Amino acid sequence: MDIIETETHLINAYEFNNRKHSEEQISRIASSIREFGFNQPIVIDENNIVLVGHGRLYAAKSLNLDKVPSYKITGLTEVQKKAYRILDNKLQNDSTWQFDNLDLELGFLEDNGFELEPWGLDQLIVQPTILDDVDIGGENRESDYTRRFCLTKEQAEEVDRAILSASKIADTEGNKNAAALAAICSTWITQNG
Repeated sequence: MDIIETETHLINAYEFNNRKHSEEQISRIASSIREFGFNQPIVIDENNIVLVGHGRLYAAKSLNLDKVPSYKITGLTEVQKKAYRILDNKLQNDSTWQFDNLDLELGFLEDNGFELEPWGLDQLIVQPTILDDVDIGGENRESDYTRRFCLTKEQAEEVDRAILSASKIADTEGNKNAAALAAICSTWITQNG
C-alpha cells in the first residue's frame, strides 16, 4: 500500500457522505492529529473524492494542513465505492467495548496524568446506576435473578429514563424497577420479534 502526501485543497468530500461530524468531534480529531500525528491516511478514489476519512479531512482543514497522508484506490465501480463508504462506517459500529479492559486502560491513563474529559473518554467510564426507589426485596428471593450490564453514561441515562417511565405503569408488587424493565423488554420483543 503506497501512502502519499496529497495537497489538502485537492481532496474533496463526498457529496452524499452518510456520517455526520460534529464540530466537537472534528476538534477532537484535530487534537488527536496534533498529539499523536496524522497516522491514518484519508482514502480517496481516482478523482480525489473521499472514500474513507471525512472527519480527518475536516480536521486537517481546521488545522490548515497543506498536505495530508492519503491512499488512492483506483478501479472501484460506483457501486463498490458507495458500499465501501457505508460498510467502513457500519463495521466500526459492529464491535462493542470490553468494559473490564477499558476500565483498566482508562484508570491507567488517569493515574498517569492523561486527561480523559477533553477527548470525551470520561463518558466511557461506567458508573453504577442507583435509582431512589429501588426495591431489591421480594418474597421469592431464591427465584430472583441479578443481571449486570456495562453501559456508557448515555446508555445508562436512557435506561434510567425508560425504567422511570415504565415504572408508572408496571406492576407495583415486589421490585418495581425489575417489573418496569421486564415490561420494556416484553414490549420491544412484541414489536420487533
